[in-house]
Amino acid sequence: MPMQAVQNHSKIKCLNLSYAVLKENVMSKPFLKYDHTTDNIKINIKIPRNILILRNVSSNLQEDSLRQYLHQKLGNLYNNLKSLKSELNDNWLASFTEEAHAMEAFTLLQDQTLDQ
Repeated sequence: MPMQAVQNHSKIKCLNLSYAVLKENVMSKPFLKYDHTTDNIKINIKIPRNILILRNVSSNLQEDSLRQYLHQKLGNLYNNLKSLKSELNDNWLASFTEEAHAMEAFTLLQDQTLDQ
């Protein structure tokens, strides 16, 4: 995002900050990255990708049944499942110990349909 656009944002503009003060504040934040060559700001946050969202799972399905299905489909990879949590409507979150495990599970499950 261009630094000028940030400075012109209504919530920033009302603070009456000079460009230099705004730039200094942006540069002091570890979650923001300032690019001197383009005068742009980027968000600098690494988001862990160790969670799979399992969609369209019947709301009647019990956690034990889903765990049994995942164990059958994932084999030894199932041992890297950290948690399984029911979310909004028919979605479940499967959290793995590492991103690589989640990606491998995604590959194994992406074309699967749970017969209920």
